[in-house]
Amino acid sequence: MMVDINLLDEKEKRNIAPYLFLFCTIVMVLSMSLFIMTSHNHLQEEKASVEESISRIQTEQKLLQQTNSNDKQAARDDLQEKAITVEATLFPTVDLLERMVALLPKDGYFLTYAYEGSGEVTIDTQFDSMQDLAKYTNALNQEDYIDDVSVSMETQDVLETQNGGEILPRYLAHYSIQMEEAKYEKGQDTNED
Repeated sequence: MMVDINLLDEKEKRNIAPYLFLFCTIVMVLSMSLFIMTSHNHLQEEKASVEESISRIQTEQKLLQQTNSNDKQAARDDLQEKAITVEATLFPTVDLLERMVALLPKDGYFLTYAYEGSGEVTIDTQFDSMQDLAKYTNALNQEDYIDDVSVSMETQDVLETQNGGEILPRYLAHYSIQMEEAKYEKGQDTNED
């Protein structure tokens, strides 16, 4: 048998634990640094994007405020123009109605009255006699502000209880009157003075 005798010193095994620990620490520090830098860059980009959005929104807000103020001013101007137009087209229809009623004979009655604008008046009336209808038509023709009077009429029988139940005719007339507003208003102005 042979005996193996080794007289050489045994080589010590290197302890790699400190090197491994150092390597892991360096890798971790580098990984953390890389993560922090990436996060920082991402946050910077996000911050720039948000600031750009804020700037864009502020610009749009200023533009909208200017537009709103311009729109409000335009609406005010438009409303003022419309008010001036309405004031210019006002016509004293109540005074005209009172004048038309004053021309009615004693037994004449208005059924309807309509002022159509542009000088056109339509009236439905009721009279007890044909003479009252003729008097009212003549009175209307005598007015200087009336240009044209057209009349259509019909007769209606009405039971009159005051006269012992007699059946009396009623004359219904539809007047279409064309008048000059300027002449009427001028006549009203001279009457007020």
